[in-house]
Parts: sequence; C-alpha cells; structure tokens
Amino acid sequence: MLIRANACVFHAAAVFAAAAIERRTTERVLTGIKLAAQDGRLTLTATDLDMEVNLDLDVEVEGSGVAVVDGHRLRRLLDAIRKADAGAVVSLTADAEGAVLSWGDGAGSNSTARLVDLGAEDFPSLAHKPTAEHQMPAGHLLDLLARVAPCVSTEETRYYLNGVYLHARAGRLAAAATDGHRLAVTSAPRPVAAGWPALILPSKAVGWITKALRRLDPEVEVTLAASDTKLALTWPGVRLVAKAIDGTFPDYGQVIPAGGMSCTVERAALLRALRLLAAFSERGGRHYVRLDIGENRVTLTASDHDEGNISTSIPTDYAGPKIVRAFQREYLQGMAMMLRSPFLTISGEDQSAPHRIESAADPDFLSILMPCRV
Repeated sequence: MLIRANACVFHAAAVFAAAAIERRTTERVLTGIKLAAQDGRLTLTATDLDMEVNLDLDVEVEGSGVAVVDGHRLRRLLDAIRKADAGAVVSLTADAEGAVLSWGDGAGSNSTARLVDLGAEDFPSLAHKPTAEHQMPAGHLLDLLARVAPCVSTEETRYYLNGVYLHARAGRLAAAATDGHRLAVTSAPRPVAAGWPALILPSKAVGWITKALRRLDPEVEVTLAASDTKLALTWPGVRLVAKAIDGTFPDYGQVIPAGGMSCTVERAALLRALRLLAAFSERGGRHYVRLDIGENRVTLTASDHDEGNISTSIPTDYAGPKIVRAFQREYLQGMAMMLRSPFLTISGEDQSAPHRIESAADPDFLSILMPCRV
C-alpha cells in the first residue's frame, strides 16, 4: 500500500489515535497504531484493550494493506516534519518487512524512516454487540459528560467510582459521578432509547471523548450503542469502543436531601468571594470556608493555619435564624462553576447532612456536597 498525506493532517490523526495507547505495557503490539488501507481509505486504530479508537483519514491511498507501527514514534516523527515544513507531504509504504515513511524538506533534501511492523495478526479488537442505540447532538453529549466529570473519584479502592455512570433517569439519558464527598447528576434533553443499560464509563474514555467532542460542531449527531459491558460512540469518520467498569454504581438517590434550610446567592458574587479567600490561602492542601448565614447576608471566612484569617460577605435571600456551615473551598467553587445561571441555592438539614447546590434556572443539573464540621 502507498499513503500520501500532509504532515500536519497525518500528525493530528496520529495524536488523536495515540491517546488510546497504554504507555506502560509489556505487549509491544499495544504500543502500535494500525494503519489499514482499503478501498481508497485509510483507517487508524489504537487500543489499550479497554478502549479502541478508529479514525478514517481523508488522504491519498493506493492499493490495500495493513501495518502496525509504534504509535508514539510515528507521532514524534510527524511532529518534527510538520514543524520543519507545515506543507510537507509524507509518503508511507508498507511491505512484508515493515513500513517506510519518506518526505522531503522542499530544499532538495529527502529523508526516510523505516518503522518495524509490530504484527497486524496480533493486533486485538474489541468486539461489541450493543443492545440499545441512542442518538444525540455532540454538544449535548459533551455537556452530559463534562459537567459531572470533575466529581469522578481517583481512589483506586473504590474503582466503581472511577468513571461516569450513564443510565436512564426519568426517561432521559443521565450522567452521574461522585467521589464520596460530592456528587453531580445531569440529564440530556432527548428521551433515551428504550432498554438503555446502566454502565460506568471509565475516566480515561470520558477524557478522550470530551476532548474529541470539543473539536466537533455541536450539532453533529453522535450515535451511542450500548450493552451491559461496552459503549460505542460513532460520528463521521470516528468510532470509539470502551469497556465499562465492572462494578455497581451506588444508588445516589439515597443521599439526595429533600429539604432543610435554604439560601440563594448570586453565583458571580459567591465565586468572587471564594477567589478572594483562595488568594489569601496560598499554601497547599485542602482549605475550608465557613459560611455564617444570617438575615440577608452570608459571611465567608477562611483561616490559613497561624497566618490569620479573611472574611467577606455577600447578599442572600435567607431570612431565618443564624446558622453555620463549612465546606471544602475548592469543592464549593467547583460546584458553583458547574452551574449555568445567575443564582444558586444551597440547602440542607444540618452540618452533618449532604447539601444540595442547584438552580431553578438550570433544572437538569443537581450537585450534592458534604459539609465539614466546624
């Protein structure tokens, strides 16, 4: 086979695919990108056995064939070529001995690099038999995943929290994530397909998908095909298959509080106050903010060990007796940033109970935050 492509275009595709490669592996074939040429089309495939990426590249292709080459080496070579000459055209040929990448610099110099074929016959594939299929615009899917992703846990012992829980909720596709201290839940606008299975999409796949979706037109339709164990996403030129985490996501409905005290503040004012407190506390570690909630005012206070403290206040609609709450500052700030409305409401029973952070103007998003003892 013979492939001719602009170095910038080929490099972008190699970077796109190589994100699925597992750097730490003893199986050499898993460090590779499979280049398959057939019917005038080139497809790049990469996998770490938990996630598989397939990308169709619009380049000049002659003949057919398959080669598996070191993905990161290919990416680095193409990066060097495009930086030397953004308009450079590279050629890649493959035979029984491997693949040869060749290019010129436009000044009469020509270069070649022979890449070892890692063996297409040993390159694995993730078989997938979906039981339900759903379509939605890329922008809706990006919102669904990106808004809850900050709450995904990195704690290895509770591996079933290391991803986003995709499931049917009130007839719509919903996403949830929690690390045990905070929880975020949101729903997509369209009704979900009947029989949609609940599955936990790993954080690596979530990261790859959200990064890819940001490059797409928000109106592009994405097809989601799911089973109990895998999820496939397809849009023009791209197909991803990801294994779901084999575990049971907690019944988060049990920790959603029904009521309690409620105070509404301007979101921008709260964020300004929290950033001011953050500027005072420069040291690393977790920082806590105390909220003294009283008649029409919320006073936020932070202390920095033995270096003093800082207080600032913002208006609220609260009109009850004075109460005190404390939250991890970074978590409270993150929750406020997730909401998309001028005002947000904080509500909860007491200092030991979970609190809702939400907005009536953003009804499809709900976040829960555990307070700290003061």
